[in-house]
Amino acid sequence: MEVNAQEKLRKEVELAAVRDENERLKHQVDALTRLADKLNNQNVHLRGSKRVVTRRNVVLAKKYKQVESNLSPVFHEDQVEAISRKSTKGLKWLPSTVKDALVLKMQCGTTGYEELRKKIPYPSARTLQRHIQHIVFRSGIIDEVFDMTLAIIRNLKEEELECVMAMDEMALDASERIEPSTNQPIGRVTLQSHSGLANKALVFILGGISARWKQTVAYHFTRARKEDEDSIADGKEVGDIIVDIIRRAEQVGLVTDK
Repeated sequence: MEVNAQEKLRKEVELAAVRDENERLKHQVDALTRLADKLNNQNVHLRGSKRVVTRRNVVLAKKYKQVESNLSPVFHEDQVEAISRKSTKGLKWLPSTVKDALVLKMQCGTTGYEELRKKIPYPSARTLQRHIQHIVFRSGIIDEVFDMTLAIIRNLKEEELECVMAMDEMALDASERIEPSTNQPIGRVTLQSHSGLANKALVFILGGISARWKQTVAYHFTRARKEDEDSIADGKEVGDIIVDIIRRAEQVGLVTDK
């Protein structure tokens, strides 16, 4: 009798343990079901949000294309990209934009150009310097400047094409050194009428009369016997240079006299 009682008690304990485990598993299933329902609801919500975001992206893309289309007639492709960015750092400027920027800088001067850059995306002055540092401005008439002058005057009115020419002379330290861009020595006079190391630079400048612009168009290294004296450049030789500059100016459309 005692053995049967013990066996019965053991079975009751086992049955109770099974019932407890079953109850525990039931609670886990209920918890997992609630979690699955919650995740399913979140998934439905995210799908709806995704559709909303997708529609917004489509609308924004259309608006961007419209803005880009409106800007294209006014700005170059790189400028349009610059407008959409927080910074122009690392942006590769197109040659056409650099050329326009150089023309604007010549017209507005450094201060005016920097003010313009606050409103319109253009390369920095340092970037412009890097783009033109390979250009070799040899003594004499500077052809590259006349090419840029031609780009400037396309936007000028007829009366703004009138210009004057001026000459200025500046002192130099008499020395000879190698010019890195050409690997050639510089420092000696470049006029045929005299020789030796140059201690002066004779600069020829064109400037607008009614329009605000000026540009150095030619230069020569010269020499004076004393630093406080003018150079000993031959008058006829300088006169020939002036005539040549006037001829070149008129070829690009400038008016040097009435």
